[in-house]
Amino acid sequence: MTDASRNHIFVIGDLVIDHTVIVQQEERHGGAKGPGYEVVRRISTAGGAANSARILAALNPGYTFLWGLIGNSVWGDFRQILEASQAIDGSKSAIKFRGIRDETNARMNTISRVLKVADNDDPKESILRFDDHGHVHVPEDKRKSSLHYLKRVHEKYRVHGVVIIDMDMNCLKPFQILDIAKFCEDENIPLYVNPRYDRKKYIGVEGTAIIASLDEWLSLVDTEDSKETWMGQLDHDDGLIRMAQLTLQHFSGFNYQVVLCGESGAVIVTPSISGNGKYEIFKAKPPQAKKGFTDPKLGSGDVATAVFAMEFSSSLDRSTQRVLEAFAKANVVVAAFQDTPGQRMPSRETATEYQENLRLPQRRIEWTAGPLYLPKEPIIQLSADGYGTRVPTVYSVDHIFRDAMNSFIDDVENEWVPSKLKSLILGAPSASGKSTILSQLEGDLGITLGVRCVRVKKPKEITWSQLDSFLDGLRAAHPSPTKLLIAIDEALKAPMVTYLKKYGVLLLNLAHDREIRFLFVDAGFTQERQLPTSSEFTSRCKPYHLPALTDRLQDTPYIIGGMLFKQIDDPKVRSIKADRAFLIALINQTISHPNLREIETHVESAYAKAIKAHESLEPLVMNLQHLPRNIASQSNDNTSHGIREFEFIRR
Repeated sequence: MTDASRNHIFVIGDLVIDHTVIVQQEERHGGAKGPGYEVVRRISTAGGAANSARILAALNPGYTFLWGLIGNSVWGDFRQILEASQAIDGSKSAIKFRGIRDETNARMNTISRVLKVADNDDPKESILRFDDHGHVHVPEDKRKSSLHYLKRVHEKYRVHGVVIIDMDMNCLKPFQILDIAKFCEDENIPLYVNPRYDRKKYIGVEGTAIIASLDEWLSLVDTEDSKETWMGQLDHDDGLIRMAQLTLQHFSGFNYQVVLCGESGAVIVTPSISGNGKYEIFKAKPPQAKKGFTDPKLGSGDVATAVFAMEFSSSLDRSTQRVLEAFAKANVVVAAFQDTPGQRMPSRETATEYQENLRLPQRRIEWTAGPLYLPKEPIIQLSADGYGTRVPTVYSVDHIFRDAMNSFIDDVENEWVPSKLKSLILGAPSASGKSTILSQLEGDLGITLGVRCVRVKKPKEITWSQLDSFLDGLRAAHPSPTKLLIAIDEALKAPMVTYLKKYGVLLLNLAHDREIRFLFVDAGFTQERQLPTSSEFTSRCKPYHLPALTDRLQDTPYIIGGMLFKQIDDPKVRSIKADRAFLIALINQTISHPNLREIETHVESAYAKAIKAHESLEPLVMNLQHLPRNIASQSNDNTSHGIREFEFIRR
């Protein structure tokens, strides 16, 4: 196991008391009917998220922290059970427990099992299992203590990894998970999640890795295929690609996805080393327990997640190789856990011995991400709600982009109260559509909004030494009540930014006095960056920020649809079709080279070829043959399922 550093891992999640009743069959006398069992002993251990904490305390040289909700139990106080469990494990470090108790003394989450044994040390058969959970409730402000303790521990010790063990037992709410994920992102702390069945909790969550069992995965991705069907697909590349596609559709916020498939091993999805928007799919052998494969022991997923987190967090290396090594080490610890009697954790020495069986997962196939971003429906009416924005020909299904764009246009149209006049800053990164926005404002969109937009392309077009005369000339050319908007693109590039530093405040004061507004556009206007202009300048402006296309790749097919309609001269043509492979090739090209001008060039060329060969009355269909060979080669669609043709409708 890792020896190079003392990693401090914080585990958050559902806490459980695992209560095991070990029995042996007894002879029945006096005419008693049915089998009778004599209780040999009872064992209570700390489970759930505590399993992750316990394996870390047994193996990890650093500190282990644990947070969760606890309640009342007839089997004892949870903290005492946790300490006793660590004594059984022979842990060399104590878990630092930070928990919240239900003050109503509600029943603690408990899993009770009855095991029939041949002798006291050899469990043979599980007779009964009782799951008793969901009774513990605490107010939301107490739930927030998970983030409070995490922040305090990070300030004092520095947390190297956060593990979430979510068993859907009412411990973790969506707001908690989002808050924890945001803190981890801000502090650059790796986040590892072992979920249960509730996918909604993880909408919008970003993290390092998500690790789920196959049963959990089936529910999380809401597939209609049975477990048996999927087990039969795991030895076929097409089946692995389908699994990867479903996983990434629902959990694209996580860098790495792992599905634990029992006797079929595990499937690991990682971004390709080569980049270019591709993913690699790896297949791992099941844990090589010395007694052979058996059904995963209770807590195996918790152990795998914790050890993966410990190993991966031990280095700043975030390569695919590190992912494979971390999983391989987690796999051997699970094998040691399988061979360890009862619910005891294997020791560091035992885990080290099992490394003799260390096997790295094997690469199976590289897969393009393009199919992830295909539309979900075969017919797309671009004019419908949810596709168009207030800028004609700019389409998006990303609510952040749509909201920012629509708010910006609303401001351009309406915020012209003289006493409250402010100019505008538009943070528009590459491939965000800023060229289209400016062109539309100078043209028909500006007319519709009642705004006259004049673009300044070079600093020398402004008479900086005589700003009064310059602005008076503009106003004279466009007298009130014309809403006059002066647009400056690439405002933060030299030499324009030099003039704005020196004259920007005066320029805005004089412009606003004449009811003239400026629009400053540049990719450098971001929410995070300290601007080179002064605070007096920016206080006279209202900022808007558009996400780049790389942050909303799901918009790509709709952008392509809009580009196709720009090529159609006949207004009677209402629809155009695009083959699946055609869209995938362009999406993959966009992923690797997010340049809208280049994509539009390819679309224009493809349309010209398609319309030249089109003779029938049937709708025009764009296919792979219409694209240049180097673009068409990027289709690489290995799947045999899904929609094969998409129809875009203009209005």
